[in-house]
Amino acid sequence: MGSVVSWLWDYVQSLEAAIDEGGFTYYLLMIFVLLVLYLAILRPGRTAGVDEEPEPQYERPEKRDMTVTELLEYDGRDPNKALLLAVCGNIYDVTRGKGFYGPGGPYAVLAGHDATRGLATMNAGADAVKNTVDDHSDISRGDMSKAQEWDQMFAFKYDRIGALLTSEPPGADSDGSPAESGLSDQEEGTTSDHDEKSGGEEHGTENTKKDEGEEEEEEEEEEGGK
Repeated sequence: MGSVVSWLWDYVQSLEAAIDEGGFTYYLLMIFVLLVLYLAILRPGRTAGVDEEPEPQYERPEKRDMTVTELLEYDGRDPNKALLLAVCGNIYDVTRGKGFYGPGGPYAVLAGHDATRGLATMNAGADAVKNTVDDHSDISRGDMSKAQEWDQMFAFKYDRIGALLTSEPPGADSDGSPAESGLSDQEEGTTSDHDEKSGGEEHGTENTKKDEGEEEEEEEEEEGGK
């Protein structure tokens, strides 16, 4: 860069000499050269002549809290969705780091999961994440401090989406799917009462028929005696 500045300074001195000599054509040529250099090298928004990487295009998630099951939908398998991961209970959009957390990246296994365990132990293997709630109870205090440092770094670099919920919604099985619907306690009680009532009515009807039959037999015996 110093050689470019030195060269430009020499051109400025030459330009001053050309103006003094009345070289108008040479003056225009100098202006043209300086303009080309400005556009090619010193243009604002360029760093060492390299353009910035374009922002990835994807469906940005709304900011909200998520369960472990909901977070799994953002593991990178759908290219139209963001890449999300959780650290110390916070969910971050790491799509800008797709080279690290996207499919084929060195930390791809962490995407769509609670990455606290993996980052705390510096483990990017399949056993570093779970598809269920991870309470981190077996992680040492020293390792958890490392995870908290990662959390601070993510908070500075990436957008926070929300919090990772520590339980699935009511009525969900261990894999997060809704449980099969059944009769509520009130419905079961009502059904039981109805069955008991129906049984009582049938029993009463049988007793009534039995009594009527006995009365008919007594009347027949009386008529026979006469």
